[in-house]
Amino acid sequence: MPLGLFSAIYVYWAGYRNCLQNRIGKLLGGGPCSVLQDPGELPPGVFLEGRVYGHGRAIDLDRAVLDPLQHWLDTGSTNVRDSLSQEDCRRVAVLVVASSGSQSLSLLLSLTKDFPDTESVPSQSLNLPAEIDVLIVVVGDQVLSFTASNGWKRVIRAT
Repeated sequence: MPLGLFSAIYVYWAGYRNCLQNRIGKLLGGGPCSVLQDPGELPPGVFLEGRVYGHGRAIDLDRAVLDPLQHWLDTGSTNVRDSLSQEDCRRVAVLVVASSGSQSLSLLLSLTKDFPDTESVPSQSLNLPAEIDVLIVVVGDQVLSFTASNGWKRVIRAT
């Protein structure tokens, strides 16, 4: 599903720059909002630009969540696996997904926009490495947990 983020320009009028810029950016779903401080003949207002930018994201929750997490488990989890390998208790790995980057944004928007219901969890299992018993993933305000025995759980953390 293509993800389009609109951009806007608003004409600055004294005292409202930061307040309006933040509000307009939120209304745009994270799209940029630029300020035109010397508008010439333009009156104060908000002007949507005629361009959209973005990237694609999976419309299938299994693909949107499983693919990046399994990739991380297979290729990027060496440090956490090494640190948990000698433990003789329940081994919990916590992955806090960065708030920037297209893959992070794609994962966050899939959970918050495409599948906002906390009952929506992947139907397929992750292939956890032997060193990890529980994987907890924090993406924005979304928290997913996975165990081989209990499957997926999802909550929205209080902000």
